[in-house]
Amino acid sequence: PPFKTIAVSRKPIAYGSESGGIPGLFHFKPRVIFPGGAIARDGHWVVAVGINDTQAVLLKITPKELNL
Repeated sequence: PPFKTIAVSRKPIAYGSESGGIPGLFHFKPRVIFPGGAIARDGHWVVAVGINDTQAVLLKITPKELNL
């Protein structure tokens, strides 16, 4: 609250990797994505996420990739 769930994807939209993706840095939290926020822009979503507690990235997600 105050938000209401309006849809849930049929499969994961994104997930982390088991390696973490940064050479020399090992912090094992396999396949974890922590979404932070999202904005709609030019027909897609830009989503700020943390990956495996080691990286922060922006994802560009199209309506087709939402799997709704």
